[in-house]
Amino acid sequence: MSSADLDIMLLGKTGVGKSKTGNVLLDRNAFRSVARMESVTMKSQKEITELEDGRRLCVVDTPGVGDTRGTDNEGKKVFINAIKEAVSANPAGYHALIMVLWFGSRFTKEDFKSLEFLKEVLGDEFIKEYCIVVLSNGDSFKRAREDKEIAVPFKEWCKEQEGHFKTIFKEVQERVVLFNNVGSPEEKSEQRRQLIAMVDKLGGRRYINRYFKEAMNELEKLRSDKKISEMAENVQNEISLILYQKDRIKSNLSIDKQLHATCNI
Repeated sequence: MSSADLDIMLLGKTGVGKSKTGNVLLDRNAFRSVARMESVTMKSQKEITELEDGRRLCVVDTPGVGDTRGTDNEGKKVFINAIKEAVSANPAGYHALIMVLWFGSRFTKEDFKSLEFLKEVLGDEFIKEYCIVVLSNGDSFKRAREDKEIAVPFKEWCKEQEGHFKTIFKEVQERVVLFNNVGSPEEKSEQRRQLIAMVDKLGGRRYINRYFKEAMNELEKLRSDKKISEMAENVQNEISLILYQKDRIKSNLSIDKQLHATCNI
């Protein structure tokens, strides 16, 4: 990847729509997503797509913080291992860490504890400097606006909130995006552009901590020992990108068929 490409890690509790959010960013269903509170993602998964401006976007989906299977300590171990896997996938660091929350549910004390746990693992500075919040289930916000249950636009709604959400909203310096994961292709495309623009505004720096430094040292050692090559490292990226391009071709063929059928009516 070139220096202009982007690397993003998805974080959040089980059942908040991380995988669906990742699929919107990738513009294809690469991450498995099931509507249940059990975490489907038990290991980190890395996928690549191509943005409209030609850059490559790498998205890494991680298991939910506080996964519902096992004890709290077991859930934390799963998450720490997943972070290490995500670090191994991109030892150079990530341009943004996307915290996915669910619109319509209260941001509880448990959520806040999960956030504090993330700080323990990733460091206090990651939220202020690298974190962007995605509120999934945006179709519920849209319906609430249509039904006059919410009278203000999304950004104003965020500023009106109190409690733990107000705290996180300030910590991320108001970097919050609403995602309708079941919206139209045009709506999803606009959401993707909005989020990528927000990532770009972070300045192009990469988040790293001791995990990344350890992973980079290990990677360099393996390279020097000739146990792995850069060509081998790039294979997974190329396969992911080929799958994305294959999906685009299928989609374009489908649109062409529809247009042809319409013209022949």
